[in-house]
Order: sequence, then C-alpha cells, then structure tokens
Amino acid sequence: MRKKLITAFTCLLALSTNTVAQQMPWYKSFLNIQFTAVVSNTDSNFKYRYSIHNENDSPQPVEGITIEVGDVLRENGGTIENFTNLSLSNWEGWLDKTTAMPNDPTVLGRVIWMVGDTTTSVDDLYLPAPSSISPGQTIEFQFESGGLPSIKRFWAEGWKKPISEEALDSLHTIGFTDSDIFKPWYEIDVQSTTIAPLVPIGTFNSTSFLDTLLSYTTQSRSLEWITTQATADKYTSYFTSAKSNIQQNNINAARATLQQVLSDVNVDSSSTLTSEAYALLRFNTEYLLSQLPAQAEVSTYSLFATHSLYLEQNSQVQSGDIGVNEAGSAPFQDSDVELSVGIGVTTAAGYDVKANRINLKSGATVNGSVHYNTLTSNGTVTGTQHTPLSLPLATLPEFKSATPGTQNIQVPQNGSMSLEPGSYNTFDVNKNGVVTFTGGVYHFNSWNSGDDVQIIFQAPSEVRIAGKFDSGQGSYIGPQDTTTITADQIMFYVGGMNGSNGNLGATPKACKIGISNTVWASFYAPNGTLWIRQNSEARGQFIGKDVDVGIGVRIRR
Repeated sequence: MRKKLITAFTCLLALSTNTVAQQMPWYKSFLNIQFTAVVSNTDSNFKYRYSIHNENDSPQPVEGITIEVGDVLRENGGTIENFTNLSLSNWEGWLDKTTAMPNDPTVLGRVIWMVGDTTTSVDDLYLPAPSSISPGQTIEFQFESGGLPSIKRFWAEGWKKPISEEALDSLHTIGFTDSDIFKPWYEIDVQSTTIAPLVPIGTFNSTSFLDTLLSYTTQSRSLEWITTQATADKYTSYFTSAKSNIQQNNINAARATLQQVLSDVNVDSSSTLTSEAYALLRFNTEYLLSQLPAQAEVSTYSLFATHSLYLEQNSQVQSGDIGVNEAGSAPFQDSDVELSVGIGVTTAAGYDVKANRINLKSGATVNGSVHYNTLTSNGTVTGTQHTPLSLPLATLPEFKSATPGTQNIQVPQNGSMSLEPGSYNTFDVNKNGVVTFTGGVYHFNSWNSGDDVQIIFQAPSEVRIAGKFDSGQGSYIGPQDTTTITADQIMFYVGGMNGSNGNLGATPKACKIGISNTVWASFYAPNGTLWIRQNSEARGQFIGKDVDVGIGVRIRR
C-alpha cells in the first residue's frame, strides 16, 4: 500500500518557538513520501520491488533509505553471518557489500536498480543518477532473495545540511552549536513498515508457522494492508482452522483450508488486500503447504467410500488400495465401523487398507498394510499396522453431473443398437440386448438394463446419469474386445441416491451392479450406495458414499 508518511521536526533547543522559527526556517519542514513494496516469485527466489515517491509538497529531497532485512544469512568460510540492514544511504555512493547486504546469490542474489524507464544491472551495486530523490520524483529498485516476505521496518532520511555556510556561521555567532543546529536534521528519519525477506531457520514447525501467519494477518489489518475487518477475520479463521487440523493430525483438511487461502487472496488482491498483504499471505501459505506431507491420491484405490465400506464374505480385492475417506457416524453398513472386512475376505499384498475404524472378521486376511485409528481383529494382517490415521484420506475427484435430454433409449429383448454420444432421457435394455457405445460423453436421466445384456464401448466414454443405475444378472459392461481401452477410460457418474430419501437402508440403491456381472469400467456414486452384487468380477475404480462388495466378488484395479 502507498502510505503517506509525515514527520514533523521537533526542536529541542532552549529557545522560544518564535525565535527558532525566525532563526531556523526549516523548523516546520517535513518529509512526505509514498513507499510501496511488491513481491513476485521467480523460479527459485522472490523478487522484491520497491517504489519510493517523494511528494511535491516535501520541502527537501530524500537522501537515504534503509530497509531492515534481518535474519538474512550467509555462510562465509564456515561462519554464518547475519546481515541486518540493506542501506541505500546517499544515492551517489556505494552500497556497503561487506556489512550491509553482500552481493551473494545465495543470500539476496542480483540487485537491479531502476531509475525512470532505465533498468541497470551492476555487479558493484552502484546506484546511477539521480543523486537524490527530489520532490515530485520516484525511484524504484528491486532484488531477488530466497527469503520469505516478512514484516520489517524502513527509514527514509532527508537532506542533512539544509543551510548555507553563511547561515551556519551566523547561528554559531549567536550561540548555537553544530549539535544544536543539526540535531533536528539527524532525527528526521521517517520510520515505518514494509515487507522484506526473512530466511526461515531452525526446525520447521507448522503450528508455529501458522502463528506467524495469524500475526501477519493481525498486523496487516493494523497497517491497513488488509483494508476491511471482515477480510482480516476471514483469514484469521482460515489459519486458526488449519492450525487446529494440524494439531489433530488432520493434514488433508489443513491442506484444503490453506488451498482456499490461496484461492481467496487472488480474488481479494483486487479489492481488500494491498500488495504487501497479498505477498505475506500468499507466499508464506505456499511455503507452509510445501512443508506439509503430500496429499494422497484417490487414483491408487480400487474401492473408496466416503462414509462406509463392506467387503462381504469370501470377496477378494486382487489389486488396489481400499479406503474410507472420513470418520463417519452410524448407521454403517456392518459392525458399526467405517470398514468391515468379512469372513474369508482376502486383500492383495502391496496395497493399503485405510479407515478410521476397521473390523476384521474371522478368516479375513489383509496382505497389505493397515492404517487405522481403531482396529478390531479376528483375522490376520500380514503387512504392517499404522496408527493414528490422518483423515480425510484424499480429495475426491470431480463429479460430472448429467444434463439429460428427452429421447428415451429402449432396446427390446434380443435387440441391438449403436448409440452416438449425446443427451438422452431413460436407458432401458431388455434381456439379451446389445448396445454399442461409439465413444464420447453420454447423458441419461436413469439406467436400467436386464439380464444377460451386453454394454460395449468402442472408444473412451463418460456416461453421466442423473438418477439411478441398475444392471441385471449376467451382464457385461466394458470395452469391445478389439480395442485397448482401459477401465479408467469408461467412466460412469451416477448422481442418484438410495430410495426416495437417501437413507442407507432405503431401496433401490443408487447404483446396483447385478449378480455375476463382468465389469471393465469405473463407477462414481457420491450420493448413495454403490452395490457390486455377489459373484461379479469388476475391474476399475469404484467410489461411492457407501460401497458394498457382495459375497464372492472379485475386484481388480
């Protein structure tokens, strides 16, 4: 933000105000500047750009600027040195590379001074003309640093010798000392606040770092870098929530909140965040996210539920992870837990099983790792066990909603048809019917297919269903055998819920894959139960609010 800074000069001389005003006409002078900081990111550093404007009503030029860049470190012959200030005293002079800011790319990198439209990069850090910033003039400079934006101080210093030698001699004659005369001018620094680099040192602590972000939010509001209290309260709420989630080891929830911060600062930067507040909140939040554990991918799961998952007796998961995303509340599908692994169930080695509460029934064998907060086991775990478990497990993929049309698709018993992509109403195929999808995006209101139906895909396809999905016994859903299409390239999005009220026990279920089906496709039913009925063989990814894998079903990713 461009802050207007006015400093009046107080005279400490043992004379009356009138006498001082008569003898020292600069007594009521002031320095009036605007100081703006903008930060952008480069491939490996941050670029700090400052603009200093001396207002027209300033009675004197700006002769020096000092920016606090504390905690900038450099290793010099095995010794860590700390450089406190970046001092730009006297524009026609030299930047002190030894004691102020070294020309060291591992610290602040290259320094670029800009005067007007001219950009000059100089190894010796010499500042070209003008020799000072006269009233009405602006000077800009920038440098790159690996340090994160932080709140620091800066000082602006006016011209130190405002009187002629003749006037100086006259003041000496009437009893003024040099200290008396020049004291006001040596104390005319405008001191205020800007942003400058801070290199994080020591062991990273995410909750402490969030305390820093909370402090930056509060200070930014006080400095009017955040221009409304409502905006400050919003970011305070975000950082408080993220801190609480991290303290509860709920890293994914914290990450989601911090991602929301990044989304909001881009919007608010055009209205209620100045360039300083934007840099503080954005770049420090990005750094925090980079330090948190990576978020898990849903793509590794063959079975993934948001509320509960039940592997019924003797079912097999031959590849792919198994997980329930969150800690839920009853009713669950079985055993009052998010994940129930039934009698005789087996899961594949090398794949994880993850849920808040897991119940392994007699004869169940988990050949991979188990991650949980509560485990009840009458079965066998041959892999490693891990607790506690941070939830949610992952961010859900995008659900693609249907936009149905008005045309009904109806295939009679033993009939067949080829179907182009488009928007349709109902899909009804009777026993032994064959429908060939040519590939693309298909929209339906509902889907119902009878026994021994074949649904064949010639090319990658999305089938978006606004309501429920139901396939009959002995059906095939998958690619034409002459293609190389994978299960991930045939995607069913089923938007319906259980029954008419969405309750877990309501019927019909949102998505029902029939008895002894062969499925080579992926299904996503976020609003109800995805039920893969007994003795089916399914290859793909199966995501639902509740997922029920029937007796003897075999699942592969």
